[in-house]
Amino acid sequence: MNITIDRLILEIASTFILASVALSHFHSPYWLFFTVFVGLNFLKASFSHWYPMVTVVWACFFNCSETSGNTNSQKESLVRPIAQSD
Repeated sequence: MNITIDRLILEIASTFILASVALSHFHSPYWLFFTVFVGLNFLKASFSHWYPMVTVVWACFFNCSETSGNTNSQKESLVRPIAQSD
């Protein structure tokens, strides 16, 4: 199953939000600032079509794929930029 970068970013951000809400409940309410940070990044991404986590995900895919011998075309078929629409 191929996963797009849009979906991967949504899954990562959702995990961050749920984890920070759980941590704010069980540990400290200051963890809610992390939830606000993720939300503000999504708001910024809605205007700029760029989410900072995309850079991290792209770096991971490229660094991990280069060691396995994949070509650029194979790597680009794994993910697509978040700015492209269906």
